[in-house]
Amino acid sequence: MPTDSPGYQSQQELIHTYLSKPVDVFLNVSYTEGTSVAMMEAVSCGISSYCYISGW
Repeated sequence: MPTDSPGYQSQQELIHTYLSKPVDVFLNVSYTEGTSVAMMEAVSCGISSYCYISGW
């Protein structure tokens, strides 16, 4: 499965990346982070998001 890790991007660059490249899923594997800003940005661009359920 090919992946792309572009490194740090400004918010505008990140949104452009999400909208211009085909993205199937955003995966957040953090055990401690709740609802992350990165996940909300991905969802706002129509990308399905999966994350670990923390706080149980």
